[in-house]
Amino acid sequence: MNASKTKKGILRLTQTALLLALLVGWQALSRGLGNQYITGCGVNFILAISTLLCSFPTGLCVGAISPVLAMLFGVAPPFWILVPFISLGNIVYVAAWAILTRLFTERALMRSVAVVIAAVAKFGTLYLGVHVIIVNVIGTKLPPPVLAAFSFTQLITALIGGTLAFTTFPLLKKALRTNP
Repeated sequence: MNASKTKKGILRLTQTALLLALLVGWQALSRGLGNQYITGCGVNFILAISTLLCSFPTGLCVGAISPVLAMLFGVAPPFWILVPFISLGNIVYVAAWAILTRLFTERALMRSVAVVIAAVAKFGTLYLGVHVIIVNVIGTKLPPPVLAAFSFTQLITALIGGTLAFTTFPLLKKALRTNP
């Protein structure tokens, strides 16, 4: 392996670790506020920015691993059965961002459509996973506040987090001088 590839690999690994720490740290800090909208918007912002600023694999790792770490650190609802579905919802969100923002590179209106599609995809995945599979198929009873947290709140936070990412991405890209 040449030095350039090694250097890029170390950079990506470092970026992924920092974004993962940022996401879990955000969850821990914002949890104290007791507002899922603040926490969720920040999480979705970090997921989208991970993908836009770094790469799809970075966003994928951050999205898949962060629910496990959040559970281990006690900043997630205490139901391990939710973790695979949260990870899957994050992966779908990141994948939608990765695919759609490459299709709609320059047009603001089309990137706005990408924000909506990614948010709806994440919401649909989480709703199906929690309300249909966990509750109806597996038969696990979850408290009403947990069920409410995995309904339209997810759509709203994904839309807001995606919009924040979409609007701040050019500034962050310029400030960090990176190419997605």
